[in-house]
Amino acid sequence: MNLAMMLGAHYIMGNRIFLISNMYPNESYPFYGIFVKNTEEVLKQNGYVTALKAVITKSKPSRMIKLKSYLRFYAEILRGIFKAGEYDIIYVHFISHSAIPVLILKLLVGKPLVLNTHGSDVLLKGRLAKILGLFNFLVVRVAEKVVVPSEFFKDVVIQKLGVSPDKIIVYPSGGINTEIFKYEKKDLNDEGDFVLGYVSRIDYEKGCHIFVEVVRKLVQVLPHIKIKGIMIGDGKDKDECLKLIREYNLSENIEYLGALPQREIAHYYPKFDLFVFPTRLNESLGLVGLEAMACGTPVVASAVGGPKTYIEQGQNGYLVDVDDVDGFVRAICHYVELSKEEKERIIENAYRTALRYENKKVTEYFIAELKKLRFDLNADSGGV
Repeated sequence: MNLAMMLGAHYIMGNRIFLISNMYPNESYPFYGIFVKNTEEVLKQNGYVTALKAVITKSKPSRMIKLKSYLRFYAEILRGIFKAGEYDIIYVHFISHSAIPVLILKLLVGKPLVLNTHGSDVLLKGRLAKILGLFNFLVVRVAEKVVVPSEFFKDVVIQKLGVSPDKIIVYPSGGINTEIFKYEKKDLNDEGDFVLGYVSRIDYEKGCHIFVEVVRKLVQVLPHIKIKGIMIGDGKDKDECLKLIREYNLSENIEYLGALPQREIAHYYPKFDLFVFPTRLNESLGLVGLEAMACGTPVVASAVGGPKTYIEQGQNGYLVDVDDVDGFVRAICHYVELSKEEKERIIENAYRTALRYENKKVTEYFIAELKKLRFDLNADSGGV
């Protein structure tokens, strides 16, 4: 039985996808490329079917294992040449690590190509950056659509890759699921701990060390307030960060919870008085900041990339120069000293900002743009 027969009335020509991504979750690593899986689910809910898949899931770190994974990944992409009748659209996440075989695939099968960028695949670093950048430049030339997570990153893609603006779909990584990330009114009269949250990878580039330094200084400058930090996430610098917490005698002030499922993270966001986002990266969006805001938690973030597009200084949060520990401390102290009414205003503004990124709103535009590919495909084939 072929795929069309299996899908019956739900099958529509143009809705079968060949999904390609060098990051994809599995049972052992459920959060590895979770945004890829989330986008796949959104497409599924809107009638699209993953008919073919070439992905890399995380495994134990080893150069040999990584090499084998990529060789198998490339072979699976190129196998799509011989299975062209099984899919209608090629949908690629993280363009730099698959640009060469995807370019070959596109040129040989001629199917509509959608490229979904996430930041690191365009803002390349290291020796291979120039080579990979060249193939990125070529593959976007033959793509029908390029999906980017924010207006900020739309400008980056236009400048770095020369992509025509009419090719670009701004889709903020699935948006905010307000059924998971729910607004909860805070008791601003509570005299308990003042809680700061950190939800991200535990590594240098995401600013985990900055978070520890900020808590350390706040404990010193606000001795009349019990400062509590909660860190959620995992990463290569976890042990170093935990060691720093012990060296600073902050074990009672900072609680490390490890990596948590999305629904558990959503449980913690409303408990934070402020969400601290001290990233050193030029974030393409910074979805965690918006998730916190959807739960009624204002954000203090590095003034880079995506966060600059949704945080308004003193209105729904605060922006601080990268690496400026004292700047984070000043912003947090400023918020602490606000009246209850002023805090409520910022909280309400943060929540309203997040609602602009509500998943149903952003998905409607995303799907409408993808449907244009289906119509183009049907027109080319004489209709279905």
